[in-house]
Amino acid sequence: MGVARVYGWLLGITVWLAGGLGGVLCSARPSLARKFSYAAACAGSAAGIAGLLLRQKDGKTDRLEAWSVVPGLRLEFRTDDTSAFFLLLTFAVAAVVSLYAIGYTAREQGNQAVVSGVGWNLFLVSLASVFAADNAFTFLVAWECMTVFSFLLMLSDAGKPAVRHAAFVYIAMTRAGTVLIVLAFLGFYLFTGRLEFDAWRTFGPSLDAWKKHVLFFLAVVGFGTKAGLMPFHVWLPRAHPVAPSHVSAIMSAVMIKAGIYGMVRTTSDFLGGFPSAAAAAVWTAIGLVTAGVAILYGFSENDMKKFLAYSSCENAGVIAAGLGISSLLSAAGENVPAVAAMAAALLHVWNHAFTKAALFMAAGAVHMSARERNVNRLGGLVRRMPWTAASFLAGSVSLSSLPPTGLFISEWMMFQAIFRLASDGDRPGWTIAAGLAAAALALTGALAAAAAVKQFAVAFLALPRSAQAEHAREVSPLMRIATVVSAACAVSAGLFPGTLLLLSFRASGVRPDAVLFQPPVALTVALCIGVFSLLAAVAVIPWAARKGVRREETWNCGVPLEPSMSFTGGSFSHSVVVMFHALFRSERTVELRGEHPDFPRRIVHRLRTDGVADTLLYRPVVRRIVSAAQRLRAIQSGNLNLYLLYMIASIIFLLFYIR
Repeated sequence: MGVARVYGWLLGITVWLAGGLGGVLCSARPSLARKFSYAAACAGSAAGIAGLLLRQKDGKTDRLEAWSVVPGLRLEFRTDDTSAFFLLLTFAVAAVVSLYAIGYTAREQGNQAVVSGVGWNLFLVSLASVFAADNAFTFLVAWECMTVFSFLLMLSDAGKPAVRHAAFVYIAMTRAGTVLIVLAFLGFYLFTGRLEFDAWRTFGPSLDAWKKHVLFFLAVVGFGTKAGLMPFHVWLPRAHPVAPSHVSAIMSAVMIKAGIYGMVRTTSDFLGGFPSAAAAAVWTAIGLVTAGVAILYGFSENDMKKFLAYSSCENAGVIAAGLGISSLLSAAGENVPAVAAMAAALLHVWNHAFTKAALFMAAGAVHMSARERNVNRLGGLVRRMPWTAASFLAGSVSLSSLPPTGLFISEWMMFQAIFRLASDGDRPGWTIAAGLAAAALALTGALAAAAAVKQFAVAFLALPRSAQAEHAREVSPLMRIATVVSAACAVSAGLFPGTLLLLSFRASGVRPDAVLFQPPVALTVALCIGVFSLLAAVAVIPWAARKGVRREETWNCGVPLEPSMSFTGGSFSHSVVVMFHALFRSERTVELRGEHPDFPRRIVHRLRTDGVADTLLYRPVVRRIVSAAQRLRAIQSGNLNLYLLYMIASIIFLLFYIR
């Protein structure tokens, strides 16, 4: 029992490594290599889940020194309640997504199939290593491997310029974020003299206030870039549409949570909390602004995967806001609500992971079957892909934070924490700020619900608006099973939240003997009714699609129904885009086609949107960098003698500097 408890999760990583090695050894037979790699990914995930569940019985902290590279630089791992929470999430999501990937990658041939399977296993290994790292060296090595392998997986279709551009933006943004993480870790090393996280836990809380604020700022930008917080989010809506759907699922469900994990470690663990109430307020504001603005951008999107990418930014903002509210409650002396807010944020991490995995897998099934991601060229898929439609519907309900899903529970707890912060009569400024935070969170939830309705209704209901949608069919059984299981996990987390809440409270630093949260009787009844209705709908939709029932068209005053009569994605969100014109930087064009302008045969309406961060921040910076690079090209004359002169001048300068 002891060995299984301590090293069970390590066995899962070992199986993943074996899957990658086996894929390389079987590279002469690409189909076998692909199947072996993804089957090993499923087996390793199951082994890791079993080991981590055994660990939960006593909750002891486990340590492992894997390899001493050179004196002072060692690969060390540590599993406490916080890292175990994220590790369990990684193994659980990897299990269902790896099962999905077996069917999704069936069309891959040659080297692409080998690289896909091997890279997938190594990516999972690096993800788990990030959450288990116990010193700065191990963390940064795992962090770099995670970035590199995800970058390579994104390039599965590198022949397309859009894929290469998105991958370049991703690697450039994450490189910039990693530089700031390295600077933060160097700061800890300079202030403590050690690379081990234990030393940072000991000496970090006693650092001067200005040192804490500097380290906090570096961590916010570095980890916030990976988490997709604004304005560092620009890689997310570019990367997800071009990446394979199983890669998008694991990136959204787990990888961006590595940024959240880094902030949790930095603030709660290494610094002993946020440096000040002002820092916590700024972090909360960043989270709320990210959530509100990201879901506005997502509402305007007609690309299913791009919408899901913006939704990932939105939920990362909600989680960040929950962490900040927890710190503000702690500063106000409300320790119990502070822990509850922290647990709510971590619970949101888990619930969002399975919700987004289900939605990305469903979107991937639609793209594979209909060869289309734009909802304006879909429609009528509920009859052609009933299981995928039911899974997307369940995921959409969860994404809207409606009962009976898990995201409803976590956001409901966050609202309770905000209301507790607003009830502090000694600080009227906090009451006003908490009221604004509650309004912002409520508006974000409403927009998320509207955006989810748009995506499901336009893509799955009405009549097909293209030949691809007309001939779409269900995907392979493995893909359907994985998608349904993930959607069921997202829903069941709201019906039976006790175990997940217990894990969330443990990850927050509290070890309750019993479940601290039980929903009221009325809420429980409402949840049961809601889930019964949802399960009934999930069961009836596929059954009705198979039955030869009589169907008649909706009466339309004697005029036959046409696909053009249904709402499009653009018409659904047009009013919101126009209302927030300054935020979207939108350009609207209307063309009248026909012989007479008063009686046009066709009206073409285009609405192009652009992000404020792209327009006002990144593009000017990129233009200046390119301009400076063009000037620096003057020193590249191609003359060997001139290059030798540069080297001699550099050596002379260094000698004078050292002297």
